[in-house]
Amino acid sequence: MRTALTILLIIFLSLPATSENLDGKGIFCADLNQGFFFESENIVRIYRIYGMEVWDWESSSYNEVGTHQIKWYYDGALYHLDGLTLIINGMNDPCEFINSGMELKKRLSPLPFFETIPDE
Repeated sequence: MRTALTILLIIFLSLPATSENLDGKGIFCADLNQGFFFESENIVRIYRIYGMEVWDWESSSYNEVGTHQIKWYYDGALYHLDGLTLIINGMNDPCEFINSGMELKKRLSPLPFFETIPDE
């Protein structure tokens, strides 16, 4: 039963991320404690915790390398996202689909102050 529920959850969470246009969509990866937000012109913005702040000034360009496959380099490492499963670099747990940059900051933040800021 748990396996069936996990498969359904992965399918449900991956549907929005598999569309042709990634602009304005993101993923939160609890295993990495980072988030990735896809913007226009094949730019991925990296969200991560630095001290007690969520930083989002880092970005990289990404390439689509096949059906539902995306790759980008960040901080000297290659990141490879499977758009069907939302798994990066073969991690055990899938990332979570996120609808906005502010929602991504809220998921990453160790502090509750983002909850009072309206979405972008």
